[in-house]
Amino acid sequence: MENTNNIKILISGLDNAGKTSILTALDKKFDFQKEIMELKPTVRVEYNTSTFLGRRVYYWDMGGQKQYRELYEKNRDTYFAGTDLIVFIIDIQDKNRFDLSLEYLDLILRYFQDNDMENVPLIVSFHKFDPQIRGNDDVNDNINYLRESISKKYPNFKILFQQTSIYDILSIVQLVSYGLSVFD
Repeated sequence: MENTNNIKILISGLDNAGKTSILTALDKKFDFQKEIMELKPTVRVEYNTSTFLGRRVYYWDMGGQKQYRELYEKNRDTYFAGTDLIVFIIDIQDKNRFDLSLEYLDLILRYFQDNDMENVPLIVSFHKFDPQIRGNDDVNDNINYLRESISKKYPNFKILFQQTSIYDILSIVQLVSYGLSVFD
């Protein structure tokens, strides 16, 4: 973003990955589960703002449905330019869509590569890492597979991988806190 006191955070991932749920949990901190159950799919982009260390933080919650992903691809400058931090959400419980998630991440990161913006930090959240599946070997193998695939394909990006769950508010707070800490 143009003003150095402004931070643009792109929150992206496929539809139903949990992007809006993460932002709702972060905003509410408590008693948000009912609200999350009633969330509707994001249409195009929803904009949220907050303040962090005297800076204005703009969250761009990108709808993940196919028609919006295609729109973002056609208008990459409109949506991706000026981004200070990318947060990409992968539903770790939806193994059938891992390849599609990786394709979408590639679409986004190619823009940053093409525009010499590989210095923009990237956080990949393996979301819906809920308490009841944390010890599951298959889930942990999937996380390792995705982590290795992404790290190998994008060696020039500074990438942080995190596991998050709306049932573990600390994981959500840590996700965003780390992302914002790069601007200290």
